[in-house]
Amino acid sequence: MFIYQLLMEYKKRFGFKNMFLQNIKMNKWIILYLLVAIGLPIVYLYLVYLNFSFWMLTICVVMYILLLYIWGEQYKKRTFKLDPSESLGYNVRPFRKMLQEEFSITTDEQLLRLDEIIKRKIAAEEYNRKVPLVEVVRQLSVAIPITGLLSYAFFEIRNGKGEHASALIAVYIVCIGIVWTVSGFLKQLREFGSSSYLHDISFLIQLVLLEISIQENLEKEKTEEIYNAESLPSRKHKK
Repeated sequence: MFIYQLLMEYKKRFGFKNMFLQNIKMNKWIILYLLVAIGLPIVYLYLVYLNFSFWMLTICVVMYILLLYIWGEQYKKRTFKLDPSESLGYNVRPFRKMLQEEFSITTDEQLLRLDEIIKRKIAAEEYNRKVPLVEVVRQLSVAIPITGLLSYAFFEIRNGKGEHASALIAVYIVCIGIVWTVSGFLKQLREFGSSSYLHDISFLIQLVLLEISIQENLEKEKTEEIYNAESLPSRKHKK
């Protein structure tokens, strides 16, 4: 239950939608870059269709690469300019704040335990993928009601209505295929999303621990510098 709440809160704060809106707030030019990045390949394909010269196509490719490079550099500069404390280049501070406010996780020991739980959860999900017995049973429970259609088809065959039965069997096969395809797709989508977010959370926890260690070392160095400065005798005292 705790991991589920953590995943929901992480998706809520750091999901694709929120991160995209956050990027737009930081850099409103991103919309123009996206439109051009989408439009240039379309223009390129249109030029290929019109059999334009090789140099014209090369210019389009170079412009596209330069656009992506300039966009990436501008995004990095604006990100660090707006949040210079974000020295590690990730959402470490907001993530750490989320853990403190929503889950009261503040100490290094709590972070390490949470990381261990997440890693065990990931391992459990990977093991369940290798032994998908539960999913097979779940799919069969969905498919069993459809077998009534198959039973009716055999009943029609027994009554000599072969054409009608063939149509029913075809419908049955299509239904089974749709159920298996959709359920398998949803399962993979759910598991991939969950595992991906868990890996991201585990990675951010390690970055939080690294940042805490860096801050502690900096504070320790400042304390030592102040202590050394105070402990040195002044020139007046020497005289």
